[in-house]
Amino acid sequence: MKIVLDMQGAQGDGRFRGIGRYTMGFAKGVVRSRGDHEIILALNGLLQESIEPIRAAFDSLLPQRNIRLWHSPGPTAAMDPANEARRSIAEFVRESFLSQLNPDVIHVCSVFEGFGDDGVTSIGLLDKQTPITASLYDLIPMLNPEEYLDGRQSYAMFYEKNLKYLSRATQLLAISDFARAEGKAHLESGNLPITNVSSAADALFHKQPASEEEERALRQKFGIKDSFVLSTGSGEVRKNTARLIQAYAGLSPKVRSAYKLLIVGKIEGIELLHLTAHVKRLGLGVDTVQFAHYVSDQELAQLYNLCGLFVCPSLHEGFGLPVLEAMACGAPVICSDATSLPEVMGNEDALFDPVDVASMCAKMEQVLVDDRLASSLRRHALKQSKKFSWEETGRRAIEAWEMLSKHGGKSRPKKTVSEAALMRSLAPIPSLREPTLARRVAVCIAKNHPGDGTPQLLVDISELAQRDARTGIQRVVRSILSEWVAHPPPNCRIEPVYATKEQGYRYARRFMAKFAGAAGQGELEDEVVECAAGDVFIGLDLQGHVVASKRDFFQQLRKEGVTVKFVVYDLLCVLMPQYFPDGSADDFAAWLTVVCESDGAVCISKAVAEDLARWCGQNEGRRRRPLEIDWFHLGADLQNSSPSSGRPPDADAILQVLRQRPSFLLVGTLEPRKAHAQVMDAFELLWRSDCDVNLVIVGREGWKVEELIRRISGHDELGRRLLWLKGVSDAFLEEVYSASTCLIAASYGEGFGLPLIEAARHGIPIIARGIPVFREVAGSGAFYFDATSENDLAQEIRAWLALREEGRIPLPKAMAAQTWRNSAHRLLELCVGNDETMSHGTRVAKGRRKRTKAAVRASERSAVDVGEAQ
Repeated sequence: MKIVLDMQGAQGDGRFRGIGRYTMGFAKGVVRSRGDHEIILALNGLLQESIEPIRAAFDSLLPQRNIRLWHSPGPTAAMDPANEARRSIAEFVRESFLSQLNPDVIHVCSVFEGFGDDGVTSIGLLDKQTPITASLYDLIPMLNPEEYLDGRQSYAMFYEKNLKYLSRATQLLAISDFARAEGKAHLESGNLPITNVSSAADALFHKQPASEEEERALRQKFGIKDSFVLSTGSGEVRKNTARLIQAYAGLSPKVRSAYKLLIVGKIEGIELLHLTAHVKRLGLGVDTVQFAHYVSDQELAQLYNLCGLFVCPSLHEGFGLPVLEAMACGAPVICSDATSLPEVMGNEDALFDPVDVASMCAKMEQVLVDDRLASSLRRHALKQSKKFSWEETGRRAIEAWEMLSKHGGKSRPKKTVSEAALMRSLAPIPSLREPTLARRVAVCIAKNHPGDGTPQLLVDISELAQRDARTGIQRVVRSILSEWVAHPPPNCRIEPVYATKEQGYRYARRFMAKFAGAAGQGELEDEVVECAAGDVFIGLDLQGHVVASKRDFFQQLRKEGVTVKFVVYDLLCVLMPQYFPDGSADDFAAWLTVVCESDGAVCISKAVAEDLARWCGQNEGRRRRPLEIDWFHLGADLQNSSPSSGRPPDADAILQVLRQRPSFLLVGTLEPRKAHAQVMDAFELLWRSDCDVNLVIVGREGWKVEELIRRISGHDELGRRLLWLKGVSDAFLEEVYSASTCLIAASYGEGFGLPLIEAARHGIPIIARGIPVFREVAGSGAFYFDATSENDLAQEIRAWLALREEGRIPLPKAMAAQTWRNSAHRLLELCVGNDETMSHGTRVAKGRRKRTKAAVRASERSAVDVGEAQ
């Protein structure tokens, strides 16, 4: 079965309260117990703050593509009458989206969402075929209208409307036997099946004494120096907080002096003023009763572990999760004997009458003075709490859904709600006559139904597409892109994209036509990129300033279910800032921050991966999900890297000079970290000592090398034993390699060292500085040096020449002959996984995403048309 869980209970204002915790625990239990069933979590795109925390919570439990966002125009909060039209639209749009997921069953984790926030729920407005179940927590407002509904007309209307939705469900999943009985007794549809799936406490709540430092910090934060009695409460009358304070005031002076009362929960405004005045009227000191308005789950678990007694005095609960959480932490717990609480507690000796202050006071005093009773309650707490688990709740829920399917859920073919049906349902809403709202609705519908669902691999080639700098990075980008285009994966579509600092990402249609040598480039349009859950964005090229400017864009992609990964070539700009232009390190760090906030980074060497792991560990950014760091090695077969061609006019003369004497080759852009100056110093010493060798520099001028350029340009040996080949083609570089004697890799830092692999493919020996990445790439196939001066380097070169004479130099035969095809395949595997990872679609013809743009236009016309028809 395909089971869709509406997760808005964990998204809105209640996400930090019981319903939010229940929704998360319930969903995790279902996911862990799913077996062969497919689970999809549906999130409301208007409730942005909750999206990433939910994705992070399920990161190791569920593929991110199974967490889907639906979109509608906002705001929609029911408390504001001005939102009524948008709310109505959102109800239909949501049901249409859920239907398009083609579920066998939809479960609404909380029907009563959206009064004070942008949550939107409904049942049976548009989709009248799919079985829909809903969680039943309690009917407290319905059964206590004087407290919750009287005098609150807008909330009463909201509650009554959603109560009707609840009654339309195919089945209800109650959180306790009491809630089940309450639903059976009081809901309009008396025949509505209700199953108790129970509840549980999060694994965070367990017996775990705090360290001395943690306990000291906690006590200081909440102002609790001594032992304390703990309770959770709110401003609601049913929480019975006033009677709890009165019962505490009735404790014997000796006990009260030994135990303070700490009340945790959202108690604010007039309710807090009333309770504070109540404390004073009872003659209690201001530091005797403490109110902690908000605590994190971690802090709450620590408080449960530290308290001398936990008291739950509630008059009405659907389950009573704090009682179970406190017991799971091993606290001695007593609670009210009302509604569901005895069911959770499982011990009559720990119950009291919540409206009888004397009964409550006596039970508190009894536990606080009787160590044996407290110990007995602690033992019972741990034993009783083990009877509840989210896995068991998930198992019961799945069992209920399987029974639905067994009894007719698949008796007839399912039909998803068409967009035409959606537009007809929206027709009675007059506000759709307004073109701005009509377009907003159309955009949302188009985003909710993104074409055929074929995953895209969005490949950022921003630098290559706009100006091929022909650096080593662009060589990698060309090589990988060529392989991916020539050998596309069977389970997704390659879509090269680019962006500028001022402009968002667009499809690189024109560039790719040129890249592939196709005609008719001018007819293509570089359309705005449109993404959907299951797509993968891979930052293959490097335009750090552009990526940094799109930081929020990448975060939004991840919220939408798009996997975002970057290829990392090195971290030299931040690790060796002295070798780069001023300000480069700050710009690069901004790019790295975006990388560290993404889903993953694929580095071009193990050494870079280790550098990145260290950097990210020190610069966390705003990441909730763990960053996956992988690495691969680059290819070296230039002929398969879309090589540039052509020979300089003096090509033959250059090659003749190289063959006249031993020729040492330096390949790479001229920049300080490449150590060209040190190598030149060493060769000048060799030339002065009558060592007849060539130094051949291949590379463009970079930065901070003005003095070096003047030195090379005016050198006496230039054109004789010193050659500078500034902009040779890839094809001619192959010839240079073949004519050379040895490659010198002298860099102080590199991400990989592509020339080492290229030299090895030509069988050319290598002299390399002994930095970790060169040792990783070349292994035993290179002669290593650690020279810090030109004299030392000159001696190393002489030593190498002597070994060469003796036939004892290391040869690069043992180096892996990595091809670009292998490299590209490995990178693809690390980005999208194996063939099953993205297999929820097949390749289709280019232009699939145009359907979304067309849908916007069509939906906009339909939205306006139905509005004008009224």
